[in-house]
Amino acid sequence: MDLVSEAAASLPLTKVIDPARIQSYTSDSDKKHVFKQNVLDYARITDKGSRLVHGDLMDHFPIGHPMNDLVPDKSTIERWIKKDKEDKPFDIEKAKEDEPQLYAYFKQLQLINTAVFSQDTQDSKQIPLTNLFVKHAKRCLYRFNDPLSKDVDLYAQWVVIREYYARDRVGNTFTKDLDAILDYTPWLDVGYDPTDTLYSAAFHKDTQNLTPRLSYAMAVGTGVMLDGASGKNPNPIFQFDTDQPNNSHMFGVYAHLRLPFHMVYIDKTKNQIFTQTIPPINSDRYKDFLKSGNKSHEELRKIPLAKSMIFNSL
Repeated sequence: MDLVSEAAASLPLTKVIDPARIQSYTSDSDKKHVFKQNVLDYARITDKGSRLVHGDLMDHFPIGHPMNDLVPDKSTIERWIKKDKEDKPFDIEKAKEDEPQLYAYFKQLQLINTAVFSQDTQDSKQIPLTNLFVKHAKRCLYRFNDPLSKDVDLYAQWVVIREYYARDRVGNTFTKDLDAILDYTPWLDVGYDPTDTLYSAAFHKDTQNLTPRLSYAMAVGTGVMLDGASGKNPNPIFQFDTDQPNNSHMFGVYAHLRLPFHMVYIDKTKNQIFTQTIPPINSDRYKDFLKSGNKSHEELRKIPLAKSMIFNSL
């Protein structure tokens, strides 16, 4: 085993499987789908087989732990891993000949993929795009129609693609929240208040189904209310668990997509997913929102997400 493999194999399981994230989903089927996604990520990143993966799961979630009911037997994990390995790495260099018009886009997505997972594994191991991922990348490319990221930063595009892929990978067919982003194209509503767009209207009509559950743009932590009783600060101050400074890359995803949210987050004390919508742009509440230290969408869109992540991984 080389040094890269050793580093990946020693990756703490809790870096990939976050109980708070899983427990925030209300239905048992959603919990099982997200847990399965995380288990497959862990197996792929660490290159561990079913016996070792099952052992790690039982060490962290023993009998009596609230998460133990989600841990399948070793033979089930073996089937999961075997099926997941049928989704072969995508041959980007072959695409250079077969699909030259898409080659540069795939190459950029691979750089982002490597940047994201090298943070998780603390090494430079490349986690290749797979054929299933590329299937969703093609679909999203034609919907975003922005391979050079003039309107939507490539990391924000990657986050949406990754979510489609992750759900398809485990047989989760629910995509209404993702479809709404692509159907209502909020990133094209440049001259409009993000809270007064077609997407925003659709979201408020069906918040339960259209709340965007973008795994790589949902922070986990604890909301703390300040001056809540007096109403001076109705928005919670959020204490993050993650290491990213200010989690600006997460805020930036919503800004680059022009969604009407400051952030979507998981409050681990309540095991729930919450949205923090931005106030209407011309309102006094929006002025207070900015005065409290929050960045506007315009400021956040100036931050190059994909390029900074790739740079930091070099």
